[in-house]
Order: sequence, then structure tokens, then C-alpha cells
Amino acid sequence: MSYVDTEQVSKWLDRWKGYLDEDSIMRMKYRIIDIPTADVTEVKHGKWVMVETEYDIGNSAIYECSLCGRKIGCDRYPTKRVPGSDYPIAVSVEELFPYCHCGAKMEVE
Repeated sequence: MSYVDTEQVSKWLDRWKGYLDEDSIMRMKYRIIDIPTADVTEVKHGKWVMVETEYDIGNSAIYECSLCGRKIGCDRYPTKRVPGSDYPIAVSVEELFPYCHCGAKMEVE
């Protein structure tokens, strides 16, 4: 589903002045205004950036949010257990921590 900025659509319709009569443009604008709106917020996108590794205490690393700078500690090569399997599978840091506390959705590279 996609959402449309009604003000931008209204400006776009204004560019048709001269090609369409004013009454038709106004009717389209009123119909756009009557469309029910959804309560949506803009999604911030970020990435976990590896900023430090600590080999002396295992394969751990420090990752930082590219937007707010919040740091998390995690294995350098994270894994997770899958039900029914004896072996862990490799996953990305973004799969383990899909969101930062600042609200950013972390993108998988």
C-alpha cells in the first residue's frame, strides 16, 4: 500500500490549468480531500556500523547506529538457533536488532 501527499497532488493538478477547465480541476481536488486518510509516520532508516572489535574477549564487536550513535555489543559473526536443527545459522546484526532505540529501522546490506 502506498500513501500520497494530497498537497503535492493538488500542486500537480494546478499544472493542468490551461489544459483542463478550472471546474474539473476543482472537482478533482475536492475528491482528493474526501479520501480517508491513514495515520502514518515516516520511517527512519539506518544501519549498524561496526566501530570496534575485541578479539581478546572472543569474536565480539561494537556496532553503532548510523543515525543516533547508540552502541550495542554483539558477536562479530552472530548466529541464532532454528527449531528442529542442531546447528545455529548465521544471521546479520540487523536481523538480531532490527530497530534502534531512536526508532530507526535497520537495513540489511
